[in-house]
Amino acid sequence: MTRTRVLIAAGCLWAALTICLWPYHQQLLPVAPSGPLLQQDIANELAGVSLQAPLSLITEPDDTVQPVVQAIQNAHTSVDLVIYELEDPQVEQALADAQSRGVQVRVLLDNLDSFGNYPNDAAYTFLQSHNVPIEWSPNYFPLTHQKTLIVDDTEAMIMTFNLSPQYYASSRDLALSIPTPKMLQLLKRHLPATGAASKAPRKTRAIWCGAPTLPTP
Repeated sequence: MTRTRVLIAAGCLWAALTICLWPYHQQLLPVAPSGPLLQQDIANELAGVSLQAPLSLITEPDDTVQPVVQAIQNAHTSVDLVIYELEDPQVEQALADAQSRGVQVRVLLDNLDSFGNYPNDAAYTFLQSHNVPIEWSPNYFPLTHQKTLIVDDTEAMIMTFNLSPQYYASSRDLALSIPTPKMLQLLKRHLPATGAASKAPRKTRAIWCGAPTLPTP
């Protein structure tokens, strides 16, 4: 009984300290840059997107990752990739090949610490060694859980899946391919300006976060 009381008292003390110190903790966190548009402005922009715009749905595991690989392979001018986990040699090689043939490639990768494992380190090292502009996502979000691919400023893939083969066969995921210029402009407009992302510390698995920084080529 005494042990139970001690545990309850310790829990109450921890909760009280958390509540009291939380405002000071928040003040120490880096501040995420705020976008230039308010919610109403975003709604107004979305209203200008045609309801007849052609969209393509990619369904996993049925469609495999090949639509993503082919989109990168077919790029002529630019590839912008923001991804939470990247462990697919096919995708990494496609990005390196695009860079080598003169395509402007930019990659933003979450600097993930997954319970002591660092799944993105190999991809970061590989792309950096092939002169692909790549940065770790900035630290004003606990995680960069975004999965977005924009090719030639003419097509965007908004994905729910990571580019990691271990998930391909067993995970039900989707991607929406959007070839609508208005929507593409909106997506790119809400990527914050470049910051010191490469110096961001490790981030353990936590809560969802939003749009990050893309590196300058």
